[in-house]
Amino acid sequence: MNANKLNSLKWILLPLIALMISVIFYKGYAPASRILNIQNYFITVSGIISGIVIAYLASKLFNLKQERELRQREINKYSIKLTHFRRILYCIMHSHEFWKYRNQVDIFKEKYPGLNFELLHDQNIQDKKLEELANNFLLKNTELNYTTIDLFLAMESIYGDPKRQTWIYDRTIHFNYSLEDLYRFMMPSNQIWYFLEGRYAKHTEGQINDQGIWVLFKDNLRDYISQIDSKFKDKKIDRHLLADLGTEFYSFYLPKMIELTELNQAPLPKTFLIIFWNLIVIFVIGVILPLFIQSLDLWDKWNVILTLSSVGIIIVAFFNLLFDFYKVMNEEIRPT
Repeated sequence: MNANKLNSLKWILLPLIALMISVIFYKGYAPASRILNIQNYFITVSGIISGIVIAYLASKLFNLKQERELRQREINKYSIKLTHFRRILYCIMHSHEFWKYRNQVDIFKEKYPGLNFELLHDQNIQDKKLEELANNFLLKNTELNYTTIDLFLAMESIYGDPKRQTWIYDRTIHFNYSLEDLYRFMMPSNQIWYFLEGRYAKHTEGQINDQGIWVLFKDNLRDYISQIDSKFKDKKIDRHLLADLGTEFYSFYLPKMIELTELNQAPLPKTFLIIFWNLIVIFVIGVILPLFIQSLDLWDKWNVILTLSSVGIIIVAFFNLLFDFYKVMNEEIRPT
C-alpha cells in the first residue's frame, strides 16, 4: 500500500475508532470502584509499549550514528585529497615560469581591487562598485590577458590567497570543509580543465608554459598527486595532468563530498520523529497522567471521566502508532 492510500485510510479509521470508543464509554462506562484497577493496568500496558518504542528508537539512533561516522570517515578521506589538490594549485601559482603573463595578475588586483573568481562569474553582484569594476574588466579591458587572470583566480579561489595562507608545508593540518566551501570549489575546478584542456587551443595556448613549474616543487607535487590517486602517480606533470585533476574533483570528489556532507548535516529522519511523538503521547497520557490522577483526591465522576478519556486517547494513539510503524517499515525496506 502506498503512502497516500495509507494516510487516507488512517485519517478515516482513527476518527471512527475515536467515535466508537466515545459511544461505548458513554453507554456503559466502568463504575468508580473499578477505576483504580483500570489505571494500574493502563500504566502497565502503556509502560510496556513505551519501553518497546524506546528500545526501537535507541537502536535506530545507534544505527544512524554509525552511518554518519562511516560517512564522516569517507569525507575525511576525500578532504585529505582536496587539501593535496589545493597544495598542488599553490605550487602552480608560485611557479612564475609557468605563467607567461604572471605580472598581469598583480596589475589586475591593483586596478580592480576586491574582484575575485566568484564575482567575475556572478550575474547578480549585489555591491554596485564591484559590479561596475567587473563590467569594466569584462567589457572594456583591452590591456590584461583574460585567460591568465581567470585561470589564476580559479586556482586562488580553491586554494585561497597564497600570500596569506602558508599552511602548504604543514603535514598535520586538517580541514573540515563546509558545504559553502565545496560548492564554491566546483566552478573553478571545471574552469581549470576548461583552460588547460577543453579550450586550450582557443584560449590558453601561448599563455602558459606547463614545463615551467619550479623545480623545487616537483618532488612535493609528485607526492601530492600520488596521494590523490595512484593512477596519476607516473603521469607527466603538465597541463594535461592538471586538467585531469580539475575534472576529477569537479565530476567526482567534490560532488561526493557534497552528497555525504549533506547527508550528515540532515536532520533526523521524519520516520524517527513520527515514532518519537507517538511515544511522547503514549507515555504522557498512559503513564504520567494516570499517576497524576492517583495523586489527587478527585470526585468519583471526574476520576472516571479523566481515566476513560485517557484510555480512549491511548487506544487511538496506539492505532496511530501501528499505522506509522507500518509506514516506517515500508520506508526502511524499500530499495534505494
